[in-house]
Amino acid sequence: SLVGVKGMTIMAKMSELKNVVSMALKTNKLGDEGVKIMTESNTFRHLEFLSLWDNGISATGAKMLARGANFNNLKELNLFKNNLGNEGVILIVDSANAMHLTSLDLGGNKISDEGAIAIANSPYLSKLKKLDLFDNKIGPKGVEALLKSQTLISLEELDIVKNNIDTESAAQLGESASLPKLKTFMAF
Repeated sequence: SLVGVKGMTIMAKMSELKNVVSMALKTNKLGDEGVKIMTESNTFRHLEFLSLWDNGISATGAKMLARGANFNNLKELNLFKNNLGNEGVILIVDSANAMHLTSLDLGGNKISDEGAIAIANSPYLSKLKKLDLFDNKIGPKGVEALLKSQTLISLEELDIVKNNIDTESAAQLGESASLPKLKTFMAF
């Protein structure tokens, strides 16, 4: 069933949910308003895993995720298939709320080189083990930034399938010494 903004308003007031650490709300039409409700509620203070896959969240919602006290314990964040764009991604990865993330899914968010460079340069992503950038618009400059990242040293899994990356750039990334723990690399 669809949660939507109305359902999130109800959930945000439920004391029974105050100890929830994992929440998956795939395709629920929450939008930025639903994120705002989550941010303003005392109910969701313990979240460690949050999946908001395909909820129509824009950079406005990303700003709330980046600044919201309810999201500072997140270890896994799935924002696949939203409308974050580079602006939203930059807000998230340049936030102290990202410092505990071990898994980040930003697939299908219209991210270009600018967003990939922000990810690569974020001082908060040193614990990140899994990064999903599937189905974006990242090109060779973004790949190069990821290659040379001094932050993504814990990265074990990287998905850059369906981007604007040529074979040579993908091969360089797969061989990169900058990502010493990389075990799984998906590029095509």
